[in-house]
Amino acid sequence: MAERYFPRLWDASRIDQLVRAGRLTEEEAKKILEGDKEETE
Repeated sequence: MAERYFPRLWDASRIDQLVRAGRLTEEEAKKILEGDKEETE
């Protein structure tokens, strides 16, 4: 459920920070960012 809200709250740089901090995996980040692109099209 939280994945739905990541794109609305944070931009790509924030998602990258979460990956580097170990809070998200690369795969999770990719899914979140791809979902964000689909919603804006």
